[in-house]
Amino acid sequence: MSENGNRRRRHFSRNREKKQSEPKIEREAPPCGICGKPIRDILSAVLHQGTGEPAHFECIAKELLAAETLEEGERFTYLGNGIFGIVRQGKQSDPSSIVIRKKIQYEDKEKAAVWRRGLCIKV
Repeated sequence: MSENGNRRRRHFSRNREKKQSEPKIEREAPPCGICGKPIRDILSAVLHQGTGEPAHFECIAKELLAAETLEEGERFTYLGNGIFGIVRQGKQSDPSSIVIRKKIQYEDKEKAAVWRRGLCIKV
C-alpha cells in the first residue's frame, strides 16, 4: 500500500497474448556488377550502367572517381537521385555554401525504378 492507503493499480493490456512478430524477409544477396561480392544492403545498391545489374554504392563511386581529376579543395560526393558530383566550398563569407563544378547523372530514374520494384514490401 502507498502512503495514503490506496492500492496501486497495475495496468495490463486487455490483449495479454503476445503479438506474433512479422517474420523477416530473407532476400538473396545478388553479386555486385563490379567486384562480384554479394550485396548485403541491397537497398543502397546502384544500377551499374555497363552491366545493368545492381552494384555496391562504394564500387560505383570508386569507378567514377577513378575517371575524374579533382582540383585542390574539391571533393567527389553523392548529390542524390542517382547524381554524383564534384564540389568545392563556396565563398568564405558563407562556409556552408558549396559550388557544384560538375554533375554526373549516373542512374537513369526509369531503369532504376523497374529494378527496385521487386524490393518493395507490400503492406
